[in-house]
Amino acid sequence: MNLLKLENIIMNTKTPLLFLLIVFQNNKINDKNKYIFIKFFFKHHINLALEYNLLSLYNEFNYNNTSLTYNLIFDIYNILKKQINYIQFIKKLKSSFKLPSFWKKNIDEQIIHLKKLYEQLLYIFDGSKTQLYFHIRLKSIMNDTGEHYHIEQIMERLKQTVSLFKLPFFKEHDIYLLSNFEFFELTLHNMVKYTEYIFDKTSTILIKYITYFEHYNYYRKELIYIFNNVSESINIEETNSDIDDDDVSLFV
Repeated sequence: MNLLKLENIIMNTKTPLLFLLIVFQNNKINDKNKYIFIKFFFKHHINLALEYNLLSLYNEFNYNNTSLTYNLIFDIYNILKKQINYIQFIKKLKSSFKLPSFWKKNIDEQIIHLKKLYEQLLYIFDGSKTQLYFHIRLKSIMNDTGEHYHIEQIMERLKQTVSLFKLPFFKEHDIYLLSNFEFFELTLHNMVKYTEYIFDKTSTILIKYITYFEHYNYYRKELIYIFNNVSESINIEETNSDIDDDDVSLFV
């Protein structure tokens, strides 16, 4: 049986878990072919793989923690565990960054969008070209004249930052926003400190999300590679499938 035919059978079987159990317990099917089978199973029945512990099922019939199949299942679950962990972080952003067009993008486009968002934040605080941010520069001229001008500049940057991320983002991430009344009650020195607080919090959180998305995407691509390279580390030309047409016809 060729690999394409085997993959189509695994993909279209109406009883995938039963099919898997039959393959696992069949000692006539060698480790290399079980290895190929499990790749196709994860690829097309990932929800079942998440619902049932395939490593435990494998060990019921083939306890061998050095086999290709065992190590493959272990590695895939390890990757999935890491992905799920990053999904929990990403969900927090989804609940607070309500931009439908962003969530319609694919993961690569979302990473680009987040990086552009970070660039916009830097631009607001004059940090797109240098590390001499607006609030840092303002500290050095605190005693200079033009206090009214400085306050207007601070307010404009704060407004742009809130507009960039929207109110739910700040609420979800516990970034305290002052009312206009509270803001004008501050001294110029504290206004600058507050501006620094807003920039530091938002930039730190945004960098974390960029990292979460990049790591999630890395593991996603790793799984895609695994699922789509069945010949990896195995010479398929020398490996004939031990799964006969007659054996699998019952599961389609």
